[in-house]
Amino acid sequence: MKTLILIAMVLAMWHYVYDGIIAPSIRQHLRNRLFALRDELREVQESELSKDDQAAFWFVHTGINNFLNRLPGITIDRSRKIQSVVEQDKERERIFVEHLNKVLNAENPVIRSVFKKTNDVLRQAMMTNSGGWFVYIVPIAASFVLMDSFSRLARHLLLAPASSIDKLFPSARRSHR
Repeated sequence: MKTLILIAMVLAMWHYVYDGIIAPSIRQHLRNRLFALRDELREVQESELSKDDQAAFWFVHTGINNFLNRLPGITIDRSRKIQSVVEQDKERERIFVEHLNKVLNAENPVIRSVFKKTNDVLRQAMMTNSGGWFVYIVPIAASFVLMDSFSRLARHLLLAPASSIDKLFPSARRSHR
C-alpha cells in the first residue's frame, strides 16, 4: 500500500512539474518559433506574388496569428473535434481543401516551407500539451503490447513439440514423474 501511495505521489509531482514548468517553457519556445516563421513569411510579402500566392500567403499568415496565443489549447481532442466538424460540413470541407490546395500549390517555395514548418510547430504543441499524460498512458500501452507478445509466446510454448519442451524445461519433466 505504501508503494502505491508513493507511486501516486511521484506521478502527481511529475504531472505538476510538467504542466507547471516544463510544458509552458516548451510552449514559449514554440511560440517564438511561430514568430520567426511569421517574420520569414512576411519577407516574401515584399516580393511580387501572384494572386494565388497572395491568397496562400494570407492563409498561412492568418493561421500563424490564430495560434500565437492558443498554443496551450491545441490538444488531440480539440483537433479531432475540428476535423470532425470540417468533415461533417461539406461547405467547410470544400473551403478547407481549396485553401490547402492554394498553399500546397503556391509557386513561392517560402510559403510552402513556412506552412510545413508551422505544421511541425503545431504538432509539437499538441504533443507537449499531451505530455503530462504520457506517464499514465505509456505503462498501459506497454502492458497491452507485452500481453500480446506473452500471448504469442504462450501459443508457441503450448504448440511446441514435446522434445523441444523437454530440452527447454528438463527439470519440469522430472518433477512431474
